[in-house]
Amino acid sequence: MRRNRSQLARLAIFCVGSLSGLLSGCLPGYLRMDIHAPQGLNDSTPLHFLVREVDTQQYRTESYDSVAMLVAQRDASVLRSKVLYAKNKSLTERLWIKPSGKKAVAVYFLFTHPQGPWKMLFEAPIPYTTSVELDPHSIKPKGQGGLTTSEAPGGL
Repeated sequence: MRRNRSQLARLAIFCVGSLSGLLSGCLPGYLRMDIHAPQGLNDSTPLHFLVREVDTQQYRTESYDSVAMLVAQRDASVLRSKVLYAKNKSLTERLWIKPSGKKAVAVYFLFTHPQGPWKMLFEAPIPYTTSVELDPHSIKPKGQGGLTTSEAPGGL
């Protein structure tokens, strides 16, 4: 009887800890991504957004065109694909991404006319949460970790 109470007490502590993690936005094994976009994003036209697992070297050498091809021809690396549209008002999206944990997670915003960073990389350990702010034509580098001008098409 005493042993069962001890096990029950441990289970209760685990459940409370897990519940508090869920309530705070932390879901073990997932990346919670909050995206904030201004009104008129991408000249008020739809914007394709991709999340995929990649090797760091692959991320550094891939072109905008090769990533854009994945919108129509998804491969196994694509974890999430979505269209964002913020014509008449600003946009806030919350997404849950489930990476395998074996590779880095790359995030791409395929602006029609990018004017700055359009992709970002999360290397291991992958954070539990991140917030991404977008400008009308680029990712706003706000604590996203090392966005550089080389990540803009043509090295702008």
